[in-house]
Amino acid sequence: DALIAQRRAELKLADAKRRALDTLSPGEEARAHAEVVRFEAEAKLAAEEWERQQALLDKQLATRATADAAHDRRTVAQAELESARRALELVRTGNAERRTQAEADVERAHATLDSALVERSFTVLRSPISGIVASVSTQEGETVAAGLNAPTFVTMVDLDRLQVNAYVDEVDIGKVKAGQP
Repeated sequence: DALIAQRRAELKLADAKRRALDTLSPGEEARAHAEVVRFEAEAKLAAEEWERQQALLDKQLATRATADAAHDRRTVAQAELESARRALELVRTGNAERRTQAEADVERAHATLDSALVERSFTVLRSPISGIVASVSTQEGETVAAGLNAPTFVTMVDLDRLQVNAYVDEVDIGKVKAGQP
């Protein structure tokens, strides 16, 4: 029964991890998507600024340094946007893989519980008669090899059909009466 309880606990743990993943994954993906949107806006603003600075430079109303700085900001913003997109894709891929793993863990926990239940059904000994246990010849944890001859695990006594052959000393035989304990 301890093994069954352990397998049930493993199943509960695997199921809890799967449910936690279902709860946390959407939030993680939403944060990564928000980062992409933020960097898209920054990249758009940087590109517009660079175009303005380039137009001003063409009319000689801005310095080359200002235009180069705007170009650098545009390049950085595009790199950050690409990085955010890759991060979003990694989050999505990771969540899908973790979900698959969590589902596999739940299935494995179900299988080990089912296996433990089947194994336990093989360990229950049933007597063909009612009675009391007279002797136990095999102890818990002992390995038993069943071959052509079935081993004896327990000796049962049917008290309704019990016959006792007892040796009584001849000195005491005069004191023996029917019904004595």
